[in-house]
Parts: sequence; structure tokens; C-alpha cells
Amino acid sequence: KMFDAFAKIDKQGNGTVDKAEFFEFYGKGAGPTISSEMYDGLFLVLDDDQTQTGGLLAFREFFIGCYNLCTCKDDALVALCFNYFDTSDDELLGIKEIQKMLRMIYGERYATKAEAEKTYRSMNKDDEKGVSLKEFKQGEYKNPNLTKPMKVMQAHLRKVLIGEPYWAKQTATRQQAMALQEDLIVVYKRLRGEVADDKRLERD
Repeated sequence: KMFDAFAKIDKQGNGTVDKAEFFEFYGKGAGPTISSEMYDGLFLVLDDDQTQTGGLLAFREFFIGCYNLCTCKDDALVALCFNYFDTSDDELLGIKEIQKMLRMIYGERYATKAEAEKTYRSMNKDDEKGVSLKEFKQGEYKNPNLTKPMKVMQAHLRKVLIGEPYWAKQTATRQQAMALQEDLIVVYKRLRGEVADDKRLERD
């Protein structure tokens, strides 16, 4: 089912999906809640090896990324949202990343540097050089709006990609499979790190 969906999006039939093809498929009916910046961010989240693919999604990236997003619940969705905004990939959110997050959620008017610094200070409890995932989860608990755009994107993607009943079943399967193990997002992020380490060793 996922490959059939991928083939429908791949209008050129070259085995990859570019941003324009993905947005033509995904953007219909999404509504104004999802900004163009959020579309860009979503594509970057799916495109996990950007330097090699040149902004193209292979089926593996499409499958893993969409499965991750469409089957997330509760803490896993908050973690995915954190990774979405962690553009430096250092497992910390800095002031610039917080500002970008505010811009995506509330618009330019409420994304001033002063507001970003205020939000940063409210979440950064340990005076480290950034907001950790734990701190972000605590902040999201007090302000659920921080993950609302991700939830809107998730609901829309589930609807247009195969359909809600399919993803409801897959979500239940994922929760059962991961009950006594690490969540899939944690596993996938660790594997990505190990692949990156292997590539660095090969270059050296």
C-alpha cells in the first residue's frame, strides 16, 4: 500500500519524489494552519540523507518517515516535533530554533527575538546551552500549542495517505510492538547516527 501511494506521487516515474511532487500530493486540503515553512520542514524530516539525494525522497525515506509520523502517539509525537525543530541535530533547541518554532506556530508577529528568548528561558531550566527533549516535553505539557501544528500535519497525512483506518491499525500495532522496547523514533535516530559514524570512518 505504501509503495502504491509512493508510485502515485512519483509523477515522473523515476523512483524518487521531489518537493514539488510531494507537496502537490500532500498540500491539497491541508488548510492555512500548515505554513509553507512547515511543509519545508516536513520534507527535510523525511529526507534523512539530504546531502546524497539532493532534495529527493527515495522510497525507503518516504516509507520510514511517513510511518514514523503517521503512527506517533503522545510522547513519541512530542519527540518527533522536537527533532523537527532541532535543525542543528545536536539534541538541543537554541534561541534561533525556538524563534523558528514560534514563527511556524504563531506567525511572524509573535516570533520576535525577545519572545524567542523569553520562551527559551521558560523552558531551559538547567542553564545548559539549549533546551533538551526533557525540558521541551515539560514545556509542551504546559503549552500544548507547541505540538499542535505537528498534530495537524499528522492528521492530514493520515487522511490523504491510504486513510485513517489503516493508520489507526498501524498505530496500535506499533504501540504493542514497542511496549517493552525503545520507541521507533529513538531506534531510527540511533541507527542514523551509527550510519553517519561509519561514513566518517570510511572518509578518514
